[in-house]
Amino acid sequence: MHIAVNLGVQKLGSFQVDNLLPEEIDHELNMAQRRFIKQRYSALSNPKRRGFEQSQKRLDDLRNLVEDYYQNLPSYMGAVYTSKSSGDVFAYRAKFPTDYMHLINVRAKVFYECNIDRNVPFETFRKEYYYLRVPINQPIRGYILVDISVSNSAGVLTSVKSNLGGITIDSIRNGVYGEEITPSLSPNDGFSDLTSPAITADSPVADANEIFFKREAAFTQLTDVSVPGVVGAYAVLRWKHPLTDDTIDINVNQGPFVIDEVLREVTPEIIQDNPSLKLKRTLCKYSQHDDLYAILDDPFNTTKNSAPLYTIQENFVDLYTGSSFIPQDIFIKYLRRPALMSYSRGIGSELPEHTHDEVIEMAVKSILETIESPRYQSQSGEVLESE
Repeated sequence: MHIAVNLGVQKLGSFQVDNLLPEEIDHELNMAQRRFIKQRYSALSNPKRRGFEQSQKRLDDLRNLVEDYYQNLPSYMGAVYTSKSSGDVFAYRAKFPTDYMHLINVRAKVFYECNIDRNVPFETFRKEYYYLRVPINQPIRGYILVDISVSNSAGVLTSVKSNLGGITIDSIRNGVYGEEITPSLSPNDGFSDLTSPAITADSPVADANEIFFKREAAFTQLTDVSVPGVVGAYAVLRWKHPLTDDTIDINVNQGPFVIDEVLREVTPEIIQDNPSLKLKRTLCKYSQHDDLYAILDDPFNTTKNSAPLYTIQENFVDLYTGSSFIPQDIFIKYLRRPALMSYSRGIGSELPEHTHDEVIEMAVKSILETIESPRYQSQSGEVLESE
């Protein structure tokens, strides 16, 4: 793809413009790849006026990015409204996966009562989760992140992610960690009070340059005095210069936030004692925030076990129920964010191979526009005709 971009910009060996650095081509290819995905997802943003899966070509374009995500027992957020048609309305929250880009659909597994005069019985229990905020900020230009360590339950520094070639932001957000750590973009995926000022104030934007480490065990202060320069930190980020191998350790002591998560579960014992309880898997229905309460008041369109209403905010799906049904699992089908292409790291495009020519042509068009080349207009026409 790098060779093709250079050939496209230089017009097959004419060398009309200065040579492009690999990092510059990486940037343009990643920008073009994001534009390509957005155009193929929405029917309004491309000349063919065909959106996601509206033709065989569109289905094939993005098939590598379609993913499923499952969350058992979404967090109970409390009663949020009293509907004129169905009484109290309750909210349950599920978080998006950290590589989420675009939503395809939301489904739920719900227990409901056949007897409309009865509420669904459940058990309520609480879990404490600890969140550690870890800013990912390069201390000196040119240094790469090679290790992330946290203090374990014994207060000893333990490496949870390491790569001498450099840890990418994608692997930070989506990777597997030791010490029973789960990466999260926000601490709001489990708190049980919608009006909690302490948590709301600490809630970052979805794409902030930081990550939260979530686990059930506490993050303890370090007691291992053999680690030089590290005193009382919960986490340490090691940065290394790729040429000189000089290292810098950054101590992180932001947190931990202790989040009390409330869960409601229809247990096997409850199911056995209540034969009128039924289980179904149903497609959920999206509602805009400004329409939500009017829809909840409408007896024909209010949230129901056959079509629970949901809204989206920040990194979460909020599902709304009445007393007659309760969600146990939430399933999210989505388009994930592709890994960033990198020539130096050997990371190519995750899109199907037949799309690469189109991504290359979009990148060449962007470069020609940036350098104000007279070939920009002709290249724009080629991009429109290339699909």
